[in-house]
Amino acid sequence: MQIIWNSDPENWGDGGTGTRTYSVLRSGTLIVPALSYGTTSYNDTTGTNETNYVYRIRYNNGCGLSSSTLGVTATDHIDTEPCPDIGNVLLVSKSGTNAVITWSANACSDLANYRIFGSAYYSDPFPSAWDVLGNPVSNIFYDLLLSNYIAYKVLAVDDCGNISSN
Repeated sequence: MQIIWNSDPENWGDGGTGTRTYSVLRSGTLIVPALSYGTTSYNDTTGTNETNYVYRIRYNNGCGLSSSTLGVTATDHIDTEPCPDIGNVLLVSKSGTNAVITWSANACSDLANYRIFGSAYYSDPFPSAWDVLGNPVSNIFYDLLLSNYIAYKVLAVDDCGNISSN
């Protein structure tokens, strides 16, 4: 869970001097005691997935005073659902010395990129005998016309690394 906050509260209460730090509290429990001033985010990897927590940031000044944010409730959901399949329709055209491979864009809300595979033989077992050719973020890929690849396959990869099947 990534927690992000403003660098400064309205008033640190220290007249602008002294050491300033941030503390991160998860549901009232201190999980990070003193992050350096200027830090504005923390990635909490110690919570339990699918559990609601209230995160607060405590602003600490060098005079021993502190103030906390009101807090926000957050739940880290596990994304195990891959993007929909791309399908088996790839369009191949020629542009100069390249084969241009295009496909229908995937409308998945958390699409990170596509993974392009190539093989010299249609009968090669997928994916073990196919090569990863690239990971473009758009629905177009260029391969040299002189390459050994005659078969291509495209899968979608989401932000959590889940890969579509096909």
